[in-house]
Amino acid sequence: MNKASLWGHCDAILAATSLPKQILRKLLPDAIDFTSQNYTSGDDHPVIYMFNEQVIHIFFSFFKVKYKEMIPLIPFVHFKDNPSVNYQTSPILYVDSLLIVFGGQVMWHLNKVIGKFMGTSEIQHFSKMKYLSHKVFRENIEAITMTTTPTGEVGTIDDFPYCKQLSELWHTRAIINNETTFWTARYEVIDKSVQGAAVNIQVKNIEGLPSQTLDIPPIQENILGGFQLTFDWKLWWPKKYQPIQKKENTELLEELSS
Repeated sequence: MNKASLWGHCDAILAATSLPKQILRKLLPDAIDFTSQNYTSGDDHPVIYMFNEQVIHIFFSFFKVKYKEMIPLIPFVHFKDNPSVNYQTSPILYVDSLLIVFGGQVMWHLNKVIGKFMGTSEIQHFSKMKYLSHKVFRENIEAITMTTTPTGEVGTIDDFPYCKQLSELWHTRAIINNETTFWTARYEVIDKSVQGAAVNIQVKNIEGLPSQTLDIPPIQENILGGFQLTFDWKLWWPKKYQPIQKKENTELLEELSS
């Protein structure tokens, strides 16, 4: 197995919900479509709001960066020319590190933008808190607010049946695109600890997403629920996606010329 290009540790608050496909479709390029899934009705599709505190290593163990991140993650998507392979994608990523934004845009083809994060405490201390509140700004405009309260005890993902089932949403490869060219990246997650969380989210100003207030129950009560997740992860260098038809034509030409 080749060594991952990036790896790290993350403390996160995740809040799973859904939105109408007609809204989310505007965030997806024409070449990408929704994969069938059993979490929502036919007109809706899952979305996961992730508030992350990352410790990341880039190529070398000694090169370490800490940063905060907010992602609206759209799982269960596929390329129209190959619907058998499932991916996750993030239309925008708010990050509080200029280095990570630059590297994400230039080297990884990710739509990372600089954000300002204001919060009551670090997510790693969530189990000891009465509540946690985070606000994310972009260019002094408030994009999203999250307030959450821990519920129940900390456990492993096996202690939370809904969370274990839901985990397939973030245990998939990622589609990365820069509008005209698509890339895919191998992404591996090792779940560490889980705690249920009641989460209130106010989406205020995120391009492509409706302004709305969401009250998301803890994961113990609903599969589209909220929870605190601690996990380790690895990400491999992205590869340019080659459509099936183009790939077949290339292989045919190589065969004819040999």
